[in-house]
Amino acid sequence: MKQLKLLAAHTGFMKYFKNTSWLFAEKIVRMIVGLFIGIWIARYLGPEQFGLLSYVQSSVLLFIAVAKLGLDSIVIKELLQNEKDAKGVILGTAFCLRLAGYVLVFICLNLYILALDVNAEASFLILLFSLNLLFQSFNVIDFYFQSIVKSKYVVYANAGALFIVSCIKIYLLLFDYTIEYFVIAMVIESFFTAAFLLYFYNKKVTKFKYTFNKQEAYTLLKQSWPLIIWGLALQTYMRVDQIMINKYLGNIEVGFYAVAVRLTELWFFLAIIVTNSLFPALINAKSNNAKLYRKRVEKLLQLLVIISISIALLVSLFSEEIVVLLFTQTYAPAADLLTIYAWTIVFVFLNNAIAKWYIIEGLQKLASIRMVFGAVINVILNMVLIPKYGAIGAAYATVFAYFVTSYVINALHKDTRYIFFAETRAILFFWDLRRLVK
Repeated sequence: MKQLKLLAAHTGFMKYFKNTSWLFAEKIVRMIVGLFIGIWIARYLGPEQFGLLSYVQSSVLLFIAVAKLGLDSIVIKELLQNEKDAKGVILGTAFCLRLAGYVLVFICLNLYILALDVNAEASFLILLFSLNLLFQSFNVIDFYFQSIVKSKYVVYANAGALFIVSCIKIYLLLFDYTIEYFVIAMVIESFFTAAFLLYFYNKKVTKFKYTFNKQEAYTLLKQSWPLIIWGLALQTYMRVDQIMINKYLGNIEVGFYAVAVRLTELWFFLAIIVTNSLFPALINAKSNNAKLYRKRVEKLLQLLVIISISIALLVSLFSEEIVVLLFTQTYAPAADLLTIYAWTIVFVFLNNAIAKWYIIEGLQKLASIRMVFGAVINVILNMVLIPKYGAIGAAYATVFAYFVTSYVINALHKDTRYIFFAETRAILFFWDLRRLVK
């Protein structure tokens, strides 16, 4: 009780705690609403059309790293470390770079469609869905709110957009609209999120004059280009399974696989919330106290391991009941996939923390190498296992790729060996029941 009172009286702790609480509450609401409406959409569309929708999303998200240009954490870091007068240049330059990134994505998607000979319906939906990435250019405002630990305004923006688009989706479901309209609704959500972010930025903070600066662009891209490669590799081994299942097995199997993926990915927000909220605290500790910095890194890993293994165990053990209860017997084949795929949760949680650690340590190049290595493993394993074992093969391939990329590969280089042992200690900590109870 005394320790809780001391924490409550600690200004720094309460600042980060309140910021995390806002993010956590918004993600919980988004998870519940998204799960409810997502299940309704999956039931309404059926495995084949739901598989097509998932294929379209995976095809666009495959290139999301190009749109983001690896700027997210870099921009926040720059905002934290630079004087107030420089913030307008940083934000303005980042915004222009994000717009340029979308143009590159649009070109890449057209080449992708031609290379894979995608049919007319899927091609139209892919290009339509890509507009999400255009409106996400305004997320530079989100970066600013994160840097000043005032994420509640981001929560307001996301919640407002979620409410409007949820109403639209319910209307589409009630009045039997086709798949194209659901894709349009997703684009509308990104539009409203951008609009609300602009509103809160103009109303609640000291505004900066946004300016594009070539030197600043060079500075940002010099730091972020390894993260672009890292992001492309990450999305490859997150999305390539559904793309390859579509190629080898068709939309119906993608629909079953997508259910397993959705029921797993809905938990990823926990890792994002924790790591994003504590990222500024890690940066500050790195600058001021090496011992405190390492302690915070290891505590973060322990927390993520405890949460992720607990979730993975529950989801894996009750996969059949979860799938049939939520998606009906029509999607029953997804249960076996979920039993396996659920274990990606552990490695995704670890990867979220490790990605931040790589940035703070200036190891972006190594981060890119490990992700490329993981992507190559996943592609090769999918090519070998999907034709032989079907979608189950894709699930095993993805889990193994995550395991190698998020854990094993860190043991291979002297600069990352510390984080490998920190991960190992965190995993062992989970099984140390006496220490856990204490």
